[in-house]
Amino acid sequence: EDRGAIRPPAAINATFAQYLRVLELFVPESGFVHGRTFPTGADLAVLVALRAGFPFAQALEAAHFDVATRYPKVDALAARTAAAPTVAAYLSKSKTFYARHS
Repeated sequence: EDRGAIRPPAAINATFAQYLRVLELFVPESGFVHGRTFPTGADLAVLVALRAGFPFAQALEAAHFDVATRYPKVDALAARTAAAPTVAAYLSKSKTFYARHS
């Protein structure tokens, strides 16, 4: 298998669905994964998996995968994590987090 090959949207959908389906069961409807007032590594992992420009966000867009509709709790956790003051400060200055591969 060519690891550099572009995966078709169906494969991307299946891969994301496999993991996000499980996460949707466990992430909280409010707050953060470990019940703290700030995000921990678990919350940041969800943020990266859904919002990091390459490869994740680009793959989701290419597959027309609507995380907000299919897995609203996971999507909301990523949004809360991105909005946390220290994370938001980092994201506002990062030149790589939302970077795209052309």
